[in-house]
Amino acid sequence: VLRAAAVLYLAPLALFFLFELYKFIVTIVEIKRPAAVQLDEEEIKKKAIEEYLAQQKELSDSEGKDSAADTETTDSEKDNSEAEAKTTDSGSNQPENNDNKGE
Repeated sequence: VLRAAAVLYLAPLALFFLFELYKFIVTIVEIKRPAAVQLDEEEIKKKAIEEYLAQQKELSDSEGKDSAADTETTDSEKDNSEAEAKTTDSGSNQPENNDNKGE
C-alpha cells in the first residue's frame, strides 16, 4: 500500500519534471539558433562586400582600358585639330570681309 501511494504521488512529479526538462532544452536550442543565424548573416555580408569590391575592381580596370583608348582617340583628335588650325591660320591672312574690297 505504501508503494502504491508513493507511485501515485511521485508519478505526477516525474511527469512535471520531464516536461520542465523538455522546455528547458527547447529554450537552450532556441537561444543557440540565433547565434548561428547571426554568423550566417555576417558571412553573407562578407561575401557581398567581397563581390562588390571585385566588381568595382573590374570596373576600374575596364575604365583604365577605356581611358587609354580615349587618350589615343584624343591624341588623334588633337592632331586633326592642329592640322585644321594650321589650315585656318594660312587662310586668316586674307581679309574676312571681301565685300569691302571694291570701296
